[in-house]
Amino acid sequence: MKRVFLVGVMAVAMAFGVSAQLLWKVEKTKEKENKVGDGVVSYLLGTHHFAPVEVLEGVAGFKEAFEGVEQVCGEVVMEEMAGQEVAEVLVGAVVMPGDTTLQMLYCEEDYAAVAEGLKELLGVDVALCERLKPAVIANQLEVAMAMKAVRGFDPELQIDGWLQQEALREGKRVVGLETPEFQIGLMVEGQSLERQARMLLCAVVNAAEAQEQIAELTQAYMNQDIEGLEAVATTAQGNDCDMLPEEEARLISDRNRRWVEAMPAIMERGATLFAVGAAHLIGPDGLINLLRAQGYTVEPVR
Repeated sequence: MKRVFLVGVMAVAMAFGVSAQLLWKVEKTKEKENKVGDGVVSYLLGTHHFAPVEVLEGVAGFKEAFEGVEQVCGEVVMEEMAGQEVAEVLVGAVVMPGDTTLQMLYCEEDYAAVAEGLKELLGVDVALCERLKPAVIANQLEVAMAMKAVRGFDPELQIDGWLQQEALREGKRVVGLETPEFQIGLMVEGQSLERQARMLLCAVVNAAEAQEQIAELTQAYMNQDIEGLEAVATTAQGNDCDMLPEEEARLISDRNRRWVEAMPAIMERGATLFAVGAAHLIGPDGLINLLRAQGYTVEPVR
């Protein structure tokens, strides 16, 4: 990927408020001296899949942080996701078991609604999706909605992947907090097919609202407004599109706890830029609070 930032980012940077806080400095607090510092400084960067890469140019201290670290750690190593072995796992994971089809999961009326939505939003006939798990189709719908809702969104040029590409180009290590196989399972195995089907139907029926929420989330991210991002992300819709508590725990808080256990060993190898979805930073179970509880000083970079 080319290392290019557009002129338009200047307008974005001018819009950032005093609460802008996507990039955080992470340092270990010395217990005996009760002060920061044992020489290694790492960083925590909140990312957003639908934001253009050029937003990083307006993140205070990002350039210096990136240049100063020895490695970049993402949720997963993107190059591994593109490997042949993972591709084979993915092919097996996205297909419904046995002879189950999408039509079997719906009544006639709901199936017609899903078929119409796929045609309108994805431009595909439902017959082409009959064997795919509903969660896989819903994921593609979200990408299609983002392309309509977010100006400049390019699914082939996302912040997480760009950071890893740049790190490799500059000779830095790239590591991941999870395996590709785990992330695939997270997408397609965490819910029953019936639950996936209900969420897909809800996404189709409420596509306009979903696109509006994607736009709001992305705007909050572009403004580097963590609190605004949390407010939009946690607003309940009152329908099947809302995650259940156990689904949210599996997707966010449970992973945060596993990550924060792995992060100290990663930082011991050298100064690290952790780049993970911004939703993982916020809240009482977010990485910021969990790292502080482990004895780290975590402060926004201004």
